[in-house]
Amino acid sequence: MNENQPTMPPLAEFFLTRKVPCAFLAVILLTTLFWIPGLFASLPPLAFMVSFGSSILHMLTPGLFAIISIGGGLAFTLHTAVISAFLVWLLSGFAVWPAIMVMVFYAVVPMLAGQILRKPGGFQLCMSWLLIAMLVATLVFLAAGAWMQDSSSIQAFVRSLIEPVLAAVPNPEKQLTDDMVEQATQFLVWVLPGSLALSFWSIWSLNVLFARQISVRYGFFSGDQTPMLELRFNKSVAYAFVVMLLLANFTEGSVQYIAVCAAFLFGGALSVQGVFVTHLWLRARDMQLFIAVMYVLLLMWSLIVIPFMVLGLLDIWYDFRRKFGPAIGGK
Repeated sequence: MNENQPTMPPLAEFFLTRKVPCAFLAVILLTTLFWIPGLFASLPPLAFMVSFGSSILHMLTPGLFAIISIGGGLAFTLHTAVISAFLVWLLSGFAVWPAIMVMVFYAVVPMLAGQILRKPGGFQLCMSWLLIAMLVATLVFLAAGAWMQDSSSIQAFVRSLIEPVLAAVPNPEKQLTDDMVEQATQFLVWVLPGSLALSFWSIWSLNVLFARQISVRYGFFSGDQTPMLELRFNKSVAYAFVVMLLLANFTEGSVQYIAVCAAFLFGGALSVQGVFVTHLWLRARDMQLFIAVMYVLLLMWSLIVIPFMVLGLLDIWYDFRRKFGPAIGGK
């Protein structure tokens, strides 16, 4: 170990190197959405900030399992995951579904991502693995919900989730006609699964990269340290995106619905690659203001993702970043 390598704080080392304390920490993070806001229920001005903070803590759970996967290995992480799932099973009143979701979605997926990240070329493989894992997890979650509610299809189940939300939206003097509400419902029904999968991919990817940063800082990571801005998917993701687009346009029913979900996810990931290519191109020319403008436009104008998506797709074959110079990734 490098003499200048920082040492992990004793409290963090205690929780991260012992299975039961680590499992309790995971459950605390998982349940912050339920108990932290209640502590501040008598302070309405803080309600939003507290809810937002508890959401961030909740979403750090995959990062915790990625860290212990990198530092402690598969056996340690699996044992911790089983204990965490058991605790969730107890807290949920012996409900099996939440325990399974915690075990697979919050623990096993980031655990495997952490292991993949340690391999040569692991960064690109890890991001692709998370794409597939988030797509499958989203579809399984929605299919399970449809089965438990006796819905005829995933699409019908998603519609049953959206309709009560739109019905609760204030509509004074019927400013929104029934046709407008129906169009909004149809739009949300088609984009919700893909949006969920893309959001999960983004959050889980950031968690894994955060775990890598922590692991590098404290000297127990020796895998792929490719910078985030160097994200570049392989051709299989591009081919999958094209196939899903074709299925979305030339099929019907559940196949079409799943294809739209997958195309939304793959297209969103490719647009992220396109944004990173543009970010590096602008940075190579010291155009920092334009980088800020780019991200502001992405927040304000959703259609701007389309050219970034095309750029990300083309980058898979042409590797535009190679032309920026060898030092661009290390700035």
